[in-house]
Amino acid sequence: PPEPEHVPVEGKCKVRYNHYNKDFPVVDGKLKWADIDDEYCISFVFKGNYTVRIECPDGTRLGPLTPADESSPAIFSGCVHDAQH
Repeated sequence: PPEPEHVPVEGKCKVRYNHYNKDFPVVDGKLKWADIDDEYCISFVFKGNYTVRIECPDGTRLGPLTPADESSPAIFSGCVHDAQH
């Protein structure tokens, strides 16, 4: 029998940065840095070669990612749906 087609698990998580605390889309546990940056404009403030991390509810840290490195997409993998990061 053929493999069943993968159905993405979609949800959202909250990402807190300073006084901001907004929902962002998560698909299969993956959160795109671009979605966060589009909302919080972090790359505008921290121009250059910087790194980013997020902390999961259990204290696990995801990253660091280097958004300026265009050779790999800046995606946090392992995010928890409906949780505060």
